[in-house]
Formats: sequence, structure tokens, C-alpha cells
Amino acid sequence: MDAAARTRIVESIAGCSRLHIGCGFNFVPGWINVGLFEEDFLAYGAVTENNGLVLHVDITKDFPFQDDALTAIYASHFIEHFSFEEGLSLARTFHASLKQGGIARLTFPDLEIWVRKYFENDGQFFEKYKGFFVNSPRTKIRTKGEVFMSQLHGWGHKWGYDYESAAHLLTLAGFSQVERKTLHQSAIPDIKRVESNWEGRTMETCYVEAVK
Repeated sequence: MDAAARTRIVESIAGCSRLHIGCGFNFVPGWINVGLFEEDFLAYGAVTENNGLVLHVDITKDFPFQDDALTAIYASHFIEHFSFEEGLSLARTFHASLKQGGIARLTFPDLEIWVRKYFENDGQFFEKYKGFFVNSPRTKIRTKGEVFMSQLHGWGHKWGYDYESAAHLLTLAGFSQVERKTLHQSAIPDIKRVESNWEGRTMETCYVEAVK
């Protein structure tokens, strides 16, 4: 992205300081909703108003936000798609872009939940997850170990986190306060509008909030 395109984005989002990363098509008013979209929906680098500001950009390559510009960053099931070093680089970028007192909230598949459910041989958990995510009649995935590996290595995931490792990552990135949260427990006032309560998500998710 060239300097002119970056300037256009900054001007278009002026007055909005909350970033919703990986929004899919859940566009939330009061947030800059960022995703990777088909070009026929929204051109790369473009910003539009669609029940909230919507920006088509790959933030791993073109992070168009200035330092000390944002008050909140929300990224759901995002950080696990990068290696540890890539995730640390992104966390440092988030830290730099937040104002003092700004909040970064990450949610991700909880490695601790998965390990515990595997150790406990919790067949109900694995069958439920399989029903949500591994239900193609063509798949050969059946056992709890296969379901676990499909989660850990599927969907483009490159890393796994529990609370302890996510807190370590965020601390390395410079955040001074890191806390484990629960669904919709947040210092972000309208968290319910951006955070899904769908059981397919909540059954495996860890919620972590960090303050600059």
C-alpha cells in the first residue's frame, strides 16, 4: 500500500478509534470493521459505510493505523493463524497503535480446554465439536485425536495458545496488564455486539484482555 492510499484510509476512518479485526460480515457501528473480502464486494484498500465502517485490508502487510491512535482492538480467532514470532510482531503493532489505557482483546481456541477434554476422554465435547465443524460426509476424521488435530492444524492455524502463553505473548509485546476474561466480560462497553455467543465458538474459546 502506498502512502497516498494509507492517507486516504486514515482520513476516511477519522473519528473512529476501535478496530474489529477479522469481522467477516458482522459489521458493527462504532467500529472499523476490517477483513479480507472479494474484490467485487470491496476493493482492496477501500473504506465504505455498511452498518459501520468497513475496510478491506490485510493488516499483516498493510496496517494503516498510526501510533497512539486506537482505543480498542478486538480480534477473534485470529492470532492462532500465525506463528509465534508472527503473532508477537502483530501484538507489538497492536500495542503501538493503541492509546495509553487502550484495550486489546484476543479470543482464540483454548489449548488448555482441548488438552483437558482429551485427557478426560470427554466424548460429548468431541462429538459436539465434530457436529459443528467436521460434519462433511467425505471426511475420514472420526476419533477424538483426529478431531483434536483437525482443530490444531486445520483452518490455517499455525500456533496454539492457552491463557498463560497468550499472556506471555502480550507481555512481551509491551502490555502492562493482562487478564483472563469470560464471554462478554470486558472493559469494552458494547462487547456483545462484536463477540459471538454461538456455542461452536464459546465451547472452546479463551478470552484475554490486555491494557496498554
